[in-house]
Amino acid sequence: MTGTIRNHVIIERWKNRIKPLMATLIHKITNEQKLIDELPGEMRGIFDQSSWPISPTDILEEEKSKVESVTTILDLLVLFLGNHWSLLQRRTLG
Repeated sequence: MTGTIRNHVIIERWKNRIKPLMATLIHKITNEQKLIDELPGEMRGIFDQSSWPISPTDILEEEKSKVESVTTILDLLVLFLGNHWSLLQRRTLG
């Protein structure tokens, strides 16, 4: 896997794992009748990574490690197909 493809795969896997957290955080910003001047302070608290249940940096490192540990074609298939591959194996192999 070339460096460019490797980087793309790592980042895409990271984004897919982080998207649900980001959606949850954004959802916390309510549509209530608030003064627009209050929102920046509220956003600082919501987007403070120290209060998040997971670490985006740790997830990036996990995905980097997964991608860099690929040594066989089977590893590559599992990496790209993930749970879909496991399900296909179970259906095919019984």
